[in-house]
Amino acid sequence: MNKSVTFGYVLFFIVVILSNTISATDICRRSTLLKRNEDKVCSCSVARSVFGNERKGLIIASQNEQGHIKFTGKFFSGLPSTGRQSIKILDGCDNLIKDVTDDFDIQGNDDGSSEFFSALITDLSLDCGDNAIFFPSSSNCTCAGSNKREPPDPKFNMDTSEASITQI
Repeated sequence: MNKSVTFGYVLFFIVVILSNTISATDICRRSTLLKRNEDKVCSCSVARSVFGNERKGLIIASQNEQGHIKFTGKFFSGLPSTGRQSIKILDGCDNLIKDVTDDFDIQGNDDGSSEFFSALITDLSLDCGDNAIFFPSSSNCTCAGSNKREPPDPKFNMDTSEASITQI
């Protein structure tokens, strides 16, 4: 891999980590006018998903205290240059959690990359409540090979490409 591509990956990773850290810090600061813990429903959490086969890209998710998720990402290669890319969040047993195609609005460039994208999803959380991606309270995930104590990680699905969503 040439040095400019490696530098680009490193620079992108640093920018994403810093932007999500700053966002999480701002989002997780409670208002002093509200009663203690009144607006705090969920813990602040961060997760990542790395695409590394036919499509190369990274998606970072940060959860605020209200349980809303801010997704930020970019694809570096492997996207078709025509049309919006279909992307879904699946649980560990391949059941659809949410189709985020409209929210992310990922368009492929001529070189197979995408522009940076960002979306705030308010009807999902990473790890709290009934709408949690990780360890949902209503999970009946008993697919082959799943451990009942630790269900398989959820994942992003883009047609033939998949990437696990891992909490950091």
